[in-house]
Amino acid sequence: MNNPLKNISFAGKAFLAVCLVAIIWLGSWGYQKLFPEKVKKAEIKTKATSLPPLAYDKASNAVFRPIPSLNEPADVQAPEMRGAIMAWNAFTGASYSVGGTSSATGSIAQELGLNIRMSVQNSCSKQGEELYAFAQELHEGNPNPTKGVHFINWMGDGVGNYITGLNARLVKDFGNEFRARVVTFAGVSFGEDKWLVKPKYAKNAIGSLTATVVRDGDWNISVIKSQLMGWPLNHNLGTYDRTKVNFVAAPNDEYVEAGRMYISGEKVTLKIIENGKYTGRDTTMAVNGVSSWFPVDQQVVEQKGGLLNIASTKDFGAQMGCAIIMIDKWAQDNRALVEKMVEAFGRGGDQVKSHDQALRFGAEVNEILFADKEKNADAWYNAYKSFDMTDEDGNTVNIGGSRVFNIADAAAYTGVAGGSDTYKRIYNTFSAICVEAYPEVLPSYDEYSTVVDWSYLKAVYNKTKSQGLAGNVSKVDFKSSKKGDVIGDASYSIQFSLGSDQIKPESFATLEKVIGQLAAADGAFIEISGHTDISGDDAVNMELSRRRAASVLNYLVSKGEGGLAERASSKGYGETSPLPGVSPSDAKNRRVEIKVFRSK
Repeated sequence: MNNPLKNISFAGKAFLAVCLVAIIWLGSWGYQKLFPEKVKKAEIKTKATSLPPLAYDKASNAVFRPIPSLNEPADVQAPEMRGAIMAWNAFTGASYSVGGTSSATGSIAQELGLNIRMSVQNSCSKQGEELYAFAQELHEGNPNPTKGVHFINWMGDGVGNYITGLNARLVKDFGNEFRARVVTFAGVSFGEDKWLVKPKYAKNAIGSLTATVVRDGDWNISVIKSQLMGWPLNHNLGTYDRTKVNFVAAPNDEYVEAGRMYISGEKVTLKIIENGKYTGRDTTMAVNGVSSWFPVDQQVVEQKGGLLNIASTKDFGAQMGCAIIMIDKWAQDNRALVEKMVEAFGRGGDQVKSHDQALRFGAEVNEILFADKEKNADAWYNAYKSFDMTDEDGNTVNIGGSRVFNIADAAAYTGVAGGSDTYKRIYNTFSAICVEAYPEVLPSYDEYSTVVDWSYLKAVYNKTKSQGLAGNVSKVDFKSSKKGDVIGDASYSIQFSLGSDQIKPESFATLEKVIGQLAAADGAFIEISGHTDISGDDAVNMELSRRRAASVLNYLVSKGEGGLAERASSKGYGETSPLPGVSPSDAKNRRVEIKVFRSK
């Protein structure tokens, strides 16, 4: 057989080769456009924007102190205090105060005579086991245990879930004085923890399937966002209800696994639920949402993309405090050391939020302490401040975001400085969420007074305030947010006496739940609207709806957190805004709606 290319010149052959390459390229391009779901993305092209201004007032008066010698051991003659620390930027002020994995030369810890040694532990359950081992040796008679750790850091909103089981064991095995208690806060998540979903679920997450660590702080974000938006929740794991927000538990309760499930496209088989009953049918589907935290948010954008930020602790700026927890007996027996630790962490926080150089140093400590090969000091620094990343499809996700606390911040958050105890609201709100969703796992949670001890913080606050070392309180500021950005928009059935604006007692529980939700949305603006059905006179209905909305507002202000009055308003709409798809005469229209905005 003759070779058809034999008589073609070299230039002709080169031209044909170029054409062939072009045809292959165009074919590949067309295939990707026609069948994008069949094309595995080898690399996601992303871009990061410049760091935006932090969305809170960093008010402080800290005088800059020389940067410690990174990880250079200080000569401190004091009992060792060990910590098992979850990798978290809200701990950066405490990291700075220590100066390394142990008290460093020139650190605040050295100044106060503290011999602190820390290691990373990202499992809440394993952190709890470390405290248990410490308590066991303490109970056996060793006043300075060599096993376990003296302190850990847990997510404040998740404390009720985790500490209840731990304290049950501690009290049963060793006695009430061996309880674990929160003694202070090192900071708070401010965007770092978030809920990411496919764009189709950005405005309404009903029907979505989110991978998360169930009953953990990031799961809490999904739940409280859904509650504030009025989206029904399906807490029955292993099932799928297209009319509700659905969850799938990440393996081994590891937050990184939640991200991996989405990135890998892992599919799960779920029982289909309709009207609260199993249909006898199953469905196999991939997760289309992730509730997790840094660096999972960044990994999702870089390795797959396709998700949007629907809610984060930037919306719920008081929700997730970085709680420092110790065994009560040791803390009581070593009060002076505990107070020094509380002071060190708070003064370190004041340096970090006051001086960029201190923040950078704290990030360097985090690189060593958290021992993550994929994240260096720059990564921790950038994630602390937060930044935007955009995937190749144009989806933008805000990465990271934390706040550190000085002593004044911690005192304000806990009510030690006077005013409301914000954390008490947070603790009760989110503990109740866990009990309501999974009573078989957590039938009840420990009383607030049994899991906190603010006496150390109070002593430190009073001392440092008189010395000018407590710092100034930071405030959440949504002024830079786009006007009208909605955090919550839910309708509540609040019962009133007939023809009156007097709230019936049976509605108080609902309003108390609302107060807890609003406490988490620190700094946000609240609009309360009253509505009626069409029965009765138009003018009377309008006035009645106005008075009922005002009554709800007054209740929330009187029972809620300080400053709510300046951020809340009420209005009556009478019968002019019936519910969509509901007859104007239906009693369902007799309702109160609460909208939560980032800005007016």
